[in-house]
Formats: sequence, structure tokens, C-alpha cells
Amino acid sequence: MHALTITRTSPRSAATLYRAWTTGWGAWFAESDTAIMRAKVGEPFFFDVVQRFTDAREPVRHPHYGRFLRLVPDTLVSLSWVTGVGGTAGAETVLTVHLDAIAGDYTQVTLTHEGFATEDARDAHEAAWPRILAHQDHLPAHAHTTNASSARVLDGDRSLLVTDAASIDLRVVA
Repeated sequence: MHALTITRTSPRSAATLYRAWTTGWGAWFAESDTAIMRAKVGEPFFFDVVQRFTDAREPVRHPHYGRFLRLVPDTLVSLSWVTGVGGTAGAETVLTVHLDAIAGDYTQVTLTHEGFATEDARDAHEAAWPRILAHQDHLPAHAHTTNASSARVLDGDRSLLVTDAASIDLRVVA
């Protein structure tokens, strides 16, 4: 099995980021009207990421499934992560996010994603997660839950091999 770890500093508080990882996926990653989740250990969740194009191509849906494994408010979120072909290929991987408050409202985020069946799947996620995490920098300080006004648009003008919804780096913050 293969794993990756990414560490970055976010200009958002640990509390804001904790909400983003538990109930606020629609504000930074998921198609907000598809997010079905409750921040409770053992609770399954679902959401879609939809890749939209600027030309006549039909949008492409990337479903994500999982369950919360461990929750420590404002400190840690651990969840299983399952996507389809090109992502985890149905393998249940584990995503753990450590949130360490630092000066002011800044937070050091350490994301560990493990359980990839192939190096290619791991490498695709390793390239994607830094771009995806950067979307959290635009979260409102008090983003509590998903909402329809937070949906994002994907720009399809660039050529991209979609290996997982997490690898879609073309989101434009509205």
C-alpha cells in the first residue's frame, strides 16, 4: 500500500477548517447540493464533484463516498475515502487531517492519505491535494455548512487527465 503526506499553512483558523472538513465540503470542494454528511464517527457520507467545461461537453460527475473514522473538534478529522476509476478505483483509502493552530488565525494543516493500491493513484493525489487545499484559503471565517451559493465552476479549456475528483485543479473561486 502507498501513502502521502502534505503539510501547508492555511490563513484560516483550525475551527473554520474543522467545519470545512466535516460539514462544509460544499464551500470548497463538493457540489454543494449533493453533500450528504453528518459529523459523527461511523457515519457514512457522500458528495459529488462535478467537472464543468466551457465548451459544449457534458459535465462529468465524480462521486465520493466514505465514513468518519475519528473526530477531534478543531484538531483532527480522519475519514475513509472512496472514489471510482482513475481515483482510488474503489479502494477504501484513509484520509487524516491534523489541524495545529499557530499564530493568529493561521493553522498548520498536515494531510496524510494512505491505502492507495498503486503508486500512480498515490502520485495523482499527491499532485492534486495541494491545489485542492488552497481552495480552503477562500473560505469565509464562519463557513458552517454546505450551501448552494458556494458551488464552484471548473474550467475545461486546459487538457487534464482526471485521475480523481481530487485531482481536478481547474476550480475557479466564484
